[in-house]
Amino acid sequence: MTFSVLFTKKTGDEKWHELEIGHFNYIVEARLKTFNWEGQFEDIKVSGNYANLTHFTTDAMINYITKHFANDEKMIDTATELMRYVEDQFVLWGEYPKRKWHEGLHFTPAGLEQYECYDPICSSTSAIMDAFINMYRLKKDRLYLEKALTLGDTITRMQVPEDGKIPTFWMGENCSYGHKNFWINCQIGTAFSMMKFAEFIEAEGI
Repeated sequence: MTFSVLFTKKTGDEKWHELEIGHFNYIVEARLKTFNWEGQFEDIKVSGNYANLTHFTTDAMINYITKHFANDEKMIDTATELMRYVEDQFVLWGEYPKRKWHEGLHFTPAGLEQYECYDPICSSTSAIMDAFINMYRLKKDRLYLEKALTLGDTITRMQVPEDGKIPTFWMGENCSYGHKNFWINCQIGTAFSMMKFAEFIEAEGI
């Protein structure tokens, strides 16, 4: 159930559902048809088309399709294409090409945030992990599950055993940069994703 459906049921006001449909149609017209998945971050200026792409909106689109269009072959193909885009542009399975201003160790496999911040980050990893899980739910292709498990393993490896903290950026000796520049919203989102993944694994008997 989406939030709009929940709000519609609680309030009896169909405007909530209309808002959802309008938002979905906007994403289709402004992003899906152009593949201009522009990043919108509070610390980055608005850029030209395709100059600062990200995966977060794409992940959300994948998740929405897998939940609401599971019987629509065309939309399933769309989700598959979107997942390829996310993996191709924002997932590193192997060694990381270090950036000049962030020298030192970089931990992978991981998800990268946006072109303007092309670094391994906990919330990027967990958001992409969620998309892989939902693609596995949709298509039952074991490869999607293995990729989700691999990203989940990295998150577990990066977590600090003593206090459970997950550093935001995965770079520097002992992730020093990620502990210094720690974002609580990323920590909460990543922890929530891991909890949902654990429930899924238990329910599936994986």
